[in-house]
Amino acid sequence: MAQDTTSNFLLASIADLQGSIKADDSKASAALIVHGLLFTGVLTILTKTGSVYRHATTPERAVALGLLAAALAFFLLSVRALTRALSPYRPVATEGELAGRYPKVFFPLLDELRAEGQLFSVFRGRVDQLAEPERVYDDLAAETLKLADILRFESRHAERGYRYLRYELAAVATFLVYAAGIAVAGH
Repeated sequence: MAQDTTSNFLLASIADLQGSIKADDSKASAALIVHGLLFTGVLTILTKTGSVYRHATTPERAVALGLLAAALAFFLLSVRALTRALSPYRPVATEGELAGRYPKVFFPLLDELRAEGQLFSVFRGRVDQLAEPERVYDDLAAETLKLADILRFESRHAERGYRYLRYELAAVATFLVYAAGIAVAGH
């Protein structure tokens, strides 16, 4: 009974980690959509309000361009971080620490199996190791640790991307308010 409970806890942990990874992926994808909408909106506004820029003073132009440059820099930093969060990540360092400690049955890497010989026979040999309950725990525990590493990597980059997105939004909002002020002032 204890073996079933341990396996169930490990399987639940794997499912929770996978769910968290999927949630982070969804949020990072949504942030990239926000970037696209924001970028399109700013470009549209810039093309429609060119006369405001032409009539602005040199210091006003410098401030406006500085705000746009800041928005662009934060845009690029955020997109870079978010795409890193969404890019496939293999926890190589964690796999190295765990090498030889588990049979690698769950979520097998096909290239690794092929490199060891006949795909099916190598995998079948690994499955046979699961006849011992401890080896099942080893494999589930290793997969839990690898997924935790993936979640850590993705979350760290997504968090950075969101932070830069906030800075970008602040720069764009400040630019829009500033440009509106110039337009209202009659330039």
